Amino acid sequence: MIKGTVEINRPVEAVWEYIAEPKNNKEWESGVEEMVVTSEGPIGLGSMGRRVETYMGRDEFVWEITEWTPNKSVAMKYESDKFAGDSAYSVDATDGGTRDHQQPGWCVPVSSGV
Repeated sequence: MIKGTVEINRPVEAVWEYIAEPKNNKEWESGVEEMVVTSEGPIGLGSMGRRVETYMGRDEFVWEITEWTPNKSVAMKYESDKFAGDSAYSVDATDGGTRDHQQPGWCVPVSSGV
């Protein structure tokens, strides 16, 4: 999983358009086989979806967007039979490009009772 900050030589709007499209997730995060929106309507606050990954064996998560500020930030929570967690992404304009901040957040085993 990517952690930290990445400098991208593209305008904020172009970077946001790319990271805000769930199906693109598998292009920049290894181990992700599929990430799709399952709710109706345009993507935004409250949108839900499904993610299939193979980090520690095959696992399928459901996710929900919990924070959404277009061209600025997105946060989501996710849960599978094995794990639950959250993550957040934000973008800021820089001279000639965009700074993309990625924060994986927490992830705990579901059986932990947390």
